[in-house]
Amino acid sequence: MTAQTVHRAPIELVDQIDRAAGFEILDDFARFHQKDDVFRRSWWDERIHSEKAMLFYATYREPLKTFRKADGFTQRDYALRNAAWHVSDIFTELKEKEDRREGFSDEFTLYRDVAAMRQEVGTPDAAAALIKRVAKGFGADLVGVTHFDERWLYTQKFSDLRRREKPQELPPNLPNVIMTAQAMD
Repeated sequence: MTAQTVHRAPIELVDQIDRAAGFEILDDFARFHQKDDVFRRSWWDERIHSEKAMLFYATYREPLKTFRKADGFTQRDYALRNAAWHVSDIFTELKEKEDRREGFSDEFTLYRDVAAMRQEVGTPDAAAALIKRVAKGFGADLVGVTHFDERWLYTQKFSDLRRREKPQELPPNLPNVIMTAQAMD
């Protein structure tokens, strides 16, 4: 994705949206490469890559030999964590032979074409309300529809499997995005 192909909201609108959301974007803010996020660095950065980091990932596949009695570290806690990630892991591993980690570090593959006939949903506000209602019905705690903002994309994507850069897969001139999140306690 190049600067020429990216749809950008006017800077005044971006600043206004940031302020309305309570964000203060500092002057030294910089996008970064996906390989530098917390998940990927633990695999390649020797300062983070450790026996404990690898044990963390291994416990998704095999039980610990011993469990702690502290909340969050019992056998039941690990079982609940693994159950919660199970469906995500199935999707993530579907296309590993194609160097893809669906829904984790790569966008989901579109398996069916969109409908040939466009369905009108009314005003942008009505469409956003519908999207939010459906997303919350599927369990998203936080849902928003906003202008696409390149600042929140990695500068480059990274293949976990082959440990190399990958191209961004977003279409050019993407005007809006849907953001979902799970609240944490």
